[in-house]
Amino acid sequence: MNWLAIILATIGQAVVGMVWYSKAGFAKQWMALAKITPSGTRKDAARAVATSMVASLVSSIVLAVLFTATGATTAAMGLQIVGLVWLGFIVTTSLNHVLFEKYSFKLFLLHAAHNLVSLAVAGLILTAWH
Repeated sequence: MNWLAIILATIGQAVVGMVWYSKAGFAKQWMALAKITPSGTRKDAARAVATSMVASLVSSIVLAVLFTATGATTAAMGLQIVGLVWLGFIVTTSLNHVLFEKYSFKLFLLHAAHNLVSLAVAGLILTAWH
């Protein structure tokens, strides 16, 4: 595994998240759907960002392991695996929140799309630096 690529993929995921949930991105929609206020997002922000970075590191490592195990060395192969991981694990498990917790379907779609883009960026970085 290429640890530099894993670190870059982790940073790539963080950048996608910062842009996705920024004022220029979907912050307004996210806050309305999640029923939070701008001041509510500042509480414990440092801990949330740090935990999110660890989660992105874990997902980047797992993608690197999957790419190694499957021999994915091209962008197309990496994106195919990312799509399968996203659909097979993220979408299916996240959908349970909509079904059993009355979680907003629009919020689910916003997060699911973010996860797809974030993983795709990580996958592209990992396959470019294999």
